[in-house]
Amino acid sequence: MAGKKKPTAAKSWTLAGEPIYPTPLAPAEERVFKESIASLRFAALQMWEGSPRSSSSSGAMRQGEHAARASLGFFFRYFDGMYRREDIVEALAKAVALPAPTANHCNSSCCYMLGAALWFLDYVKQEELWEELIPLLPPELDDEIDFATPAVDDLAYSRDHMLGLMTVFMERKGKQRQAFRKIWGLIDRETSARLKGMFKDALLDYFDRYLKVRSRVKPHAGQVGGGAVPPLSSPAFCDPFGINTINSLQEFNPARDHADLWFLTHTPLLAGKSPEEVRETLRFRRSSELLLGFQIKAPYALCAAYLLLERDGDVLANLNMLTTNVLVYAERCLPWGADEAYSYAKPFEDGTPDLSLRYAYHPHENAEAKDLPDPDIEEGALLSEPV
Repeated sequence: MAGKKKPTAAKSWTLAGEPIYPTPLAPAEERVFKESIASLRFAALQMWEGSPRSSSSSGAMRQGEHAARASLGFFFRYFDGMYRREDIVEALAKAVALPAPTANHCNSSCCYMLGAALWFLDYVKQEELWEELIPLLPPELDDEIDFATPAVDDLAYSRDHMLGLMTVFMERKGKQRQAFRKIWGLIDRETSARLKGMFKDALLDYFDRYLKVRSRVKPHAGQVGGGAVPPLSSPAFCDPFGINTINSLQEFNPARDHADLWFLTHTPLLAGKSPEEVRETLRFRRSSELLLGFQIKAPYALCAAYLLLERDGDVLANLNMLTTNVLVYAERCLPWGADEAYSYAKPFEDGTPDLSLRYAYHPHENAEAKDLPDPDIEEGALLSEPV
């Protein structure tokens, strides 16, 4: 006679290293949580149906839902007296229902990992841990990582050390798994707690701003066109990002009618943008001011902190869009992550530079000959200039 199957123990969660436990929700709160999760999950899966991202997105959404349930009690206490419990439930449910594929970019981005590596090397230098670190670095460097890493020369550390540490970080779930855990085992508890606390403070700051948009930014009466705002659970509404045209809802404006979701999903796109561009995208002045006021004070430390939180399975590493938006802002605050380095004029706008040749092209006389005469450099003759 077969024995009964033992129930699987529930995952124990931590938030910035401190244990937390799920909090029972009132029936109305439970309904809001489930409806928000279900509507955005449907929308996201419709957008990515058939793509390779679909399966990983489903797993990220499920993990985010569990993390949200575990952390709601903490957020209730932290925001007590500032927001209604139902607003906190709905805002958090929306944030974790979106799988935030940008997190995958940050997890494998050489720009991001370079920031984490430099913070770690600073710590190793300060604590004189070179003898412990060097044997854990891979003997051979990854050429692809080397090619994708910004050309940053550091006066204190060799590029081999930076790339070796980045290789361990980026392959932490594969062949460098053991080295990754041993390397982070070099960090003392006080520093570990400080890193986690810094990430928690940044995420709480952003979550507070997002909640303000959720509870206080509303379109004026008469601004909403076409009657009531369509619910997110509507099968016709399968594009929460506002990317595609919704033929059946011609007067629906997601930036106006779902300002909180618009704020949440456009934060990564607006990191480092000008105030004018932020205002134009977010539509509402209050939303723009809240996003522009969000600042990352220690980007290198936050890059490193995420890896530590991920290693420990912390809630803060699993809140999907909330986590991702902090990660993106940290990356964009790094010197090589600034937008100015990649700012090009947009086509068909005023001020577009003329990149055409200064003169009409004329092939040189006898252009097909094997031995062409050298241009007269002293006279300043141009190959494309007619004689």
